[in-house]
Amino acid sequence: MKQLSLLSKTFALILAIAAMALPARADRTVNQLQFGKQTIEVAADEVITFYDMNGYQGISSSSSNNSQSLTVFKPTEGMAIQLTFERLDVRNDGASWPAYVNVYAGDPDADNSFSYATSTSGVTASSTLPSGNVLQTLDGTYENLTYTATDASGIISVGYLYRYAKAIDGWKATVKCITLEDMTVTGASSNYEDVAAATTATEGINFATAVVTTTGIMNADNVTGITFKATTNEDAIDPLQLRLYAGSQPSFKGATPLEATVVANRDGNGYTFTLNQPLTEGT
Repeated sequence: MKQLSLLSKTFALILAIAAMALPARADRTVNQLQFGKQTIEVAADEVITFYDMNGYQGISSSSSNNSQSLTVFKPTEGMAIQLTFERLDVRNDGASWPAYVNVYAGDPDADNSFSYATSTSGVTASSTLPSGNVLQTLDGTYENLTYTATDASGIISVGYLYRYAKAIDGWKATVKCITLEDMTVTGASSNYEDVAAATTATEGINFATAVVTTTGIMNADNVTGITFKATTNEDAIDPLQLRLYAGSQPSFKGATPLEATVVANRDGNGYTFTLNQPLTEGT
């Protein structure tokens, strides 16, 4: 896509690029089962808030929380499921004490033949989840993970296995139906709303936010360049030390910047980030 231009008017050190879906209204809540399988039909115009079995209230390291379950999200006909984990924390405590989430394309137990535990003692060191088409196995802490069903069924499923593993937070996610359309970039701009007029910090300070708005998710466009000027700030900052972060108002502590390089433009007119960041639907 075309490069974005930014003109800085404030002191700052960090440039943040926003490429995240807009928050949507939640119409109902679904919790993961502790045992067994459930199928949730998602209406075309609703957004479901999806939690772990404890409703994102934390899961203690206890055999009473042993779990083996599957949630299948089925879309309205002609549409597809999109699942976004705002945050997920599920971690094992060794080979005999597994804890993980499988995200599947489709229903991995379509014939309902998989045998799930029905009590905490039924979850053993050899317990597994259905095989199926696993998009990703999540064992750790993650933020802002989005999965979209692109196969004919439009289904996304979430399997959860836990056996006396580490104390964890669980997860909070949103689920909705979308129409599979090619991405169109509808606009690009910048703002400085999160920049402090004065600061005593020396790093992790927001410089500006580049905003891209899109519709559709197929054949996603990428941001490949961001050009900016720091005419009034070059006595306070080193523009070559700026970094890019994904998301609106990112938390810089411990966050990993995007892979990007910044150089001074040959004509002496500002600076340019070079990167290859895929966009998601929304802002």
